[in-house]
Amino acid sequence: MRRQASIGILTVAMAWAGFGLGQESPLPRPAAGIYSLAEFGAIQPGAAARETYERAGAAILERGGGLLVLPPGTAPDLEPRNHWGPALTRWQNVDLVAVLDLRYGTPALNLPQQGNPVNNGWAGLKLRRIQDSPFVYWPWTPSKMLHAYQAVVRGGSSVLRNVETVPVGEVVRIYPETIRGIFPNQHLGFRTLGVTPARQAALLVKTLGWDGDRHAPYFIVEELTDRANRLDTRPFALETAGQGEISNKQDFGVADIYSTHNTDSQAYDIKVVRTQYGHGDTFLVGAMYGYQGDVMSGRGDEQGMAFSAEIEQDPAPFAGTVESVDWATNVLVFRPGAYGCGKLATSRPIINLNERKWIIAGTAVVEPDPAEESAGGGWSEGRGRIVGSSDSGWSEAVVGRYFALAEPGEYLEGGDGGSYMYGLGGQHGGRTYRWFPIRAFSRLPDGRLEIRLERIWYTVRDGVPTLYNPANAGRPLRYIIAPGAMVTDVADGWMENLHNRPGPTHPRTLRLAPGPDAGTPLDFEPGDPIVQAVGAEPRQPTGLRIRMFNKVPSSWPGGAIELYNWGIVSQYAGLQIGAPGEATRLDEALSRRKEKRPPFRNAVVVDVPTEAGIRFNADVAHGALVFNQPHAAQPMVWRHAGGWTRLAVDPGNGLMEVTGGGLAVPALRVAGGLSADETPARNLRGLDVPVPAGATRLEVKFAEPESDARYALTAQPNWVTGFGVTAKRADGFAVEFATPAPAAAKVDWILIR
Repeated sequence: MRRQASIGILTVAMAWAGFGLGQESPLPRPAAGIYSLAEFGAIQPGAAARETYERAGAAILERGGGLLVLPPGTAPDLEPRNHWGPALTRWQNVDLVAVLDLRYGTPALNLPQQGNPVNNGWAGLKLRRIQDSPFVYWPWTPSKMLHAYQAVVRGGSSVLRNVETVPVGEVVRIYPETIRGIFPNQHLGFRTLGVTPARQAALLVKTLGWDGDRHAPYFIVEELTDRANRLDTRPFALETAGQGEISNKQDFGVADIYSTHNTDSQAYDIKVVRTQYGHGDTFLVGAMYGYQGDVMSGRGDEQGMAFSAEIEQDPAPFAGTVESVDWATNVLVFRPGAYGCGKLATSRPIINLNERKWIIAGTAVVEPDPAEESAGGGWSEGRGRIVGSSDSGWSEAVVGRYFALAEPGEYLEGGDGGSYMYGLGGQHGGRTYRWFPIRAFSRLPDGRLEIRLERIWYTVRDGVPTLYNPANAGRPLRYIIAPGAMVTDVADGWMENLHNRPGPTHPRTLRLAPGPDAGTPLDFEPGDPIVQAVGAEPRQPTGLRIRMFNKVPSSWPGGAIELYNWGIVSQYAGLQIGAPGEATRLDEALSRRKEKRPPFRNAVVVDVPTEAGIRFNADVAHGALVFNQPHAAQPMVWRHAGGWTRLAVDPGNGLMEVTGGGLAVPALRVAGGLSADETPARNLRGLDVPVPAGATRLEVKFAEPESDARYALTAQPNWVTGFGVTAKRADGFAVEFATPAPAAAKVDWILIR
């Protein structure tokens, strides 16, 4: 596979450089060619290799461009930065250089930074095919693609992650819950659970078997003794019996794209632009997933997915120590060993973490603008101010520095770091603050001090932080005001791989925008710890956005997103919204969250007029809207000028209640009864109840007994007489008449609890 990959990359590279492979007829040698770095000088050590590299690029460009190959043995700390080529001032083709790095076995092609014109941009590599010849007929519709990738995984991989019980002493056999996923020569990781210190080992599966006495499958393992040479094994032994986790879960794919952006840009990683001028079904991006296995992997929640997006914020930025600063060139150099050089970026400030240069006196109050209280679940623009106590010591000098809340709960720490790709490290002291530039300062008449912070909301404006805990608004909070400077260039500080740490030969250089503290005692000094601030209040990325710009009415009632189940079994949900491990009780969910809000403020938001918010064009088996109410009532709420009207059903007794407003209906049909308290009435009224002629007393029995006799009842006979209800019981009542009933006598009655 490595040789095939090398040939594939080299083929593309040679095609880029202007060579045709496999052509028998002689062609004139083009101006561009292929060169080895060793042709231009020393390739070891790093400093000499860097000089040779710069000399080679310039020489190749003078010869008309071409391909520079870094052969095996080139200094490993040489960063192949491809910066050659003229600045493009017009739509033109120019001579360029590409770099093919062969140092590590897997070829890496470093393309020109700008490239040459293609369509509406510039590209470092272009693949092109023009189709204008007819294809022969096939009884299906075969695809004719520009570029095809094929990957076949037919052995060696696994998705195993099981918890097994293992005995004390030498472990020869392990009896798994299932033998599925186990195979001979499989490498497994093992770690004990619930034991301190945990025992970890690398295991090799020798054979599989069936225990006839226990009626159970088993597999025999040995421990791998050297990860550098996995052929060496020894018997596997445990000091403590118990449970252990065995695992070997691997990902196999066809193509990965890794893109790192460390400067400001509006960018995409994959863009498909299709102009459809002919008829025909069209798929800009298509996915077909055929399956036969159970799909669910060992402790995996993804299962099979046609499309997946994993979005996570990285809370652990660059952190280092100042080596030198020179404001004549606006350059800061940091010491070797800094963390996260691959995370450096422009337009985020470097903060000085030397606490002797901070202001932390007094307290700060976050005062959101009252007009920002958004109604109806909308979104705030974050306007407001920060008010400092009179003993905080703020002055005009704080303008241009950076403000962060240091109140517990208002910064990231420990377990807040994330669970998927990124987390907090010890190099940040276990904390990540949210730093906001200070834009303005003023003194209030009562002696307090006011600052305004820079907040980005479409444009730059004054604002206040969105608090993790909204209850902290208006409260005195701990804070930090620290000196810092905005980063303008990271090219000589950046290092590939997010967690690599630079050595002494790395440039380790940042270029900064001068700030108010340059050349003062609060300036950066050798030995000062520094960190690059994370985005203090980013707009959270969107998993999927669809924007439509159609001009002609549609002939088909299609949706922007369409879901069809053409299978023969049911799908649980067309759209499912959730959060892993979240409680279904609101109070429990809020207690677990950093920001004291539910995982989603709104599950679905409609911000545009529609003919119908939700339309049902087919029968429903259970209900059009189903409220399971596992704990509290799940009300429907309407906003009006005077507040809110709520319609809710009590989860305990099923009583429906309207609060916050009255109920007006043109007509009302009551199937049961009327009640003014929590006890429902079971009878409403009786019409034309016959009374025997001459009777002075009538006993009435309810169709369904009431819960008790605490009800109001009115009876009305159809003859002129004095009367009264003389007895009320749960199962009925009695009414007596002063004048005996005439022929055809009747009584009407009505009951209200």
